[in-house]
Amino acid sequence: MTLDEIATLMNLMGTSTERLQILLDLSSQLPPYPDSARREENLVRGCMSRVWLDAEFDGAPPRLQLAIDSDALIVQGLAALVHTAYSGKSPDEVLDYDFHGTMDQLGLTAHVSPQRKNGLAALVERVRGLARKQRAIS
Repeated sequence: MTLDEIATLMNLMGTSTERLQILLDLSSQLPPYPDSARREENLVRGCMSRVWLDAEFDGAPPRLQLAIDSDALIVQGLAALVHTAYSGKSPDEVLDYDFHGTMDQLGLTAHVSPQRKNGLAALVERVRGLARKQRAIS
């Protein structure tokens, strides 16, 4: 599902419960996370839940390859949004993308707890940090 399709669906939902249900549904759409990548160095710091991120830029020109997982379903749904927003993007596209604006567009900013917002910000910043490193070497 694209972000535009998710936004259309979210905007049709009137309640926070309905929007959170969409996040739960999105959680099942993340590609499987490899067990071999469940390592300490792949844990995202700043998240209350356990969130793993295995990411690298691959190819010429380099494109972001992401694998994300969480042990909490709502967080996994938020991770699915991050995956949809950034997967396959160039370093410049990652750095130019306004994920927080997308959260506003989806109507989720007011429906996500402050702790989850902090964890989501840590996840997005980790992805952006990888893009900055890749841009510096490209």
